[in-house]
Amino acid sequence: MTTIQKQTLLYVEDKEVIALAATVALEETGTTVVQSGNGSAALHDSAASYHLLLTDVRLPEVDGWQIATCSPIASRHTCDLCL
Repeated sequence: MTTIQKQTLLYVEDKEVIALAATVALEETGTTVVQSGNGSAALHDSAASYHLLLTDVRLPEVDGWQIATCSPIASRHTCDLCL
């Protein structure tokens, strides 16, 4: 398994079981994971410095596509994954 070092990821997922499993797997690679449970909170959280945005597409309030295109994180050089 490839180790990603010193990378910080904003992970947006509203289903707790999925969020927990993914977070554990990502942290095992050395990635720092910041979780957000909904789109509105993610837009607020996205003002911080992240290297990667990983988001569910179907979220309450604000969906993953909106987060990827409208948040401050979208204007920086980041990699965005919408699932």
